[in-house]
Amino acid sequence: MFVAWLREEFAFDEARLRVRPYLHDGVGIDDSNEFWSLALGIPVRQFQKPYRAEANETRRRAKHVRGCATVAYSCAFTHRRVMARIQEVTSPFVLPG
Repeated sequence: MFVAWLREEFAFDEARLRVRPYLHDGVGIDDSNEFWSLALGIPVRQFQKPYRAEANETRRRAKHVRGCATVAYSCAFTHRRVMARIQEVTSPFVLPG
């Protein structure tokens, strides 16, 4: 959703997008990267080293088959524009006068 919103609302440099997969034991890195690359429309070359979750059956039993993906974009100018847009949406509406 974040990537789709960025693409719809802002002009930005797609080459600055970074993806970091979060993988459980047994999830293949190549399979996960291929899935998220297709789902997000971001080339695998922009993926960072995945985080490999340690198995702990006491905390969670459900595991994401293809892992989860964190998407980051680093640009101060775009960050200010995104935060301004979020503030517009979340601030209470005040009538003038």
